[in-house]
Amino acid sequence: LRSGIIVYINFAFGLCVVGYFEGSDCMSDGPFLTPREQIEHSISKGITFDNITEVEAEQYLVENNNYFKLRAFRKNFLKSSKSGKYVNLDFSYLIDLACIDNRLRRIMLEMAIGIEHFSKVHLLSILQQNNIDPYDVVEEYMNQLEKSNFEQLQHDLWKNSGSLYCGNLYAKYIHDQNKRCPVWAFLEMISFGQYLYFYKYCAELLQNTEITERLYLMYTVKSLRNACAHNNCIINDINSTHNKRINADLQRECAKFIKSPSSRRRHLGHISTYQILTTMYAHQRICISTGVHKHICGELDELKKRFFRDNDYRLNDNIKATFDVLIRAIDTWFHIR
Repeated sequence: LRSGIIVYINFAFGLCVVGYFEGSDCMSDGPFLTPREQIEHSISKGITFDNITEVEAEQYLVENNNYFKLRAFRKNFLKSSKSGKYVNLDFSYLIDLACIDNRLRRIMLEMAIGIEHFSKVHLLSILQQNNIDPYDVVEEYMNQLEKSNFEQLQHDLWKNSGSLYCGNLYAKYIHDQNKRCPVWAFLEMISFGQYLYFYKYCAELLQNTEITERLYLMYTVKSLRNACAHNNCIINDINSTHNKRINADLQRECAKFIKSPSSRRRHLGHISTYQILTTMYAHQRICISTGVHKHICGELDELKKRFFRDNDYRLNDNIKATFDVLIRAIDTWFHIR
């Protein structure tokens, strides 16, 4: 077995991670560890078991989560400069953050899917209002692509050939060379990434400011959507920063609940917070359905209650401040209409 690979054992009720290879702090080398040894490794790193017993933690690792993924949330905590061990990090905090991350990830994915859907509805409406031929726009878009981009699009479309959901569209409009593809069928067959390329083309074709503004929001939404769709942790390192240009509309809207300019720059400079806030803002701007908005409001209201349900994080300013900002964003953008 290669070092760094999680080892799975198949129990009657599914797959359970029982160990990993231990070595450096990033777990890339070393011997296979059992759940008991994982607990001992946690203790050696300064992680405490004040709010959960070692037996309960071991059982959690067997039944609910794997240590490799769970310990990813340790990045949100400081280490002592003297001992090199974590400070004020109880094992229960890792469990709590993993649970919050799971719920937040599910909601963000649902919101991203809604954003994609309603942006397509809006785009089709704009194309129709501007008397754009639904067949010409697809053909002209594909004709202007560079060879490599065209081949990538063709490959992505081909993936639909055996699809239960889009196979019929592919057979009718792509495989059959005698048929032209209408824009509404084209949008159903392309990925979110390919959709944004086409969306950008339409924005330039129509010289439409609203579409252009939505495009730059959706670039960020796409990054978070991909992480959520692959079940990656999204708040495992809330202090991680980025150097991307902050969307001006988002900055203006965030000023409603983050009054201090320096505080606003700090929060929006954290990549996970920036992506989450962008997705929230894009959803309330693009998804105009009252029913969808009401549903998401309910989901986010439950999330608000979950943030500090089990821990107040008063000893971790970064986690507390991030959750406080997300709560204020929810209160500002997601009240029932």
